[in-house]
Amino acid sequence: MIMSVCVVLGFKHTIRDKVIGFGSHIQVADFMTLQQQNQYPVVMNDSMVNVLKKIPGVKHVQKFAMKEGILKTDSDFLGVMFKGVGPDFDSTFIHQNMIEGSIPKFDDKASHNQILISQLMADKLKLKTGERIFAYFFDDNAVRMRRFTIKGIYQTNLKKYDEVMVYTDLYTA
Repeated sequence: MIMSVCVVLGFKHTIRDKVIGFGSHIQVADFMTLQQQNQYPVVMNDSMVNVLKKIPGVKHVQKFAMKEGILKTDSDFLGVMFKGVGPDFDSTFIHQNMIEGSIPKFDDKASHNQILISQLMADKLKLKTGERIFAYFFDDNAVRMRRFTIKGIYQTNLKKYDEVMVYTDLYTA
């Protein structure tokens, strides 16, 4: 019985750590983002970042943006969520879950047109690192298209996240 409880608690902590790895303990969001599906940016200047870093218990502060899109190959497509991150991205979690390739150099001032996808996505779309794929974004009744190179593949075994989460530059998202 005690062994069963320990195993369950171990799984609970592993899952919690993976969910936090995709996000964070706390996220600062615009009030309108909480009320609607659209993402509204929070202006994060250096002084605001410094204030957040001074809060007891805060170990890391990073900017990110989320953008819905579609990855499309010649034979299939997949609705995904692009998470744009910058040079301040804490990649520890992703490094622990990398299975192929490498993590792109994330930038907040320019796009390198590189993405990191999950093994689930790679299997569904029949993709490998180094291959190129089209992504489509929808903004105010307009469709934007971009072509990305798959720089790396991760696997967390959390299906909910592995099905949708694509990492790219903050500038891109």
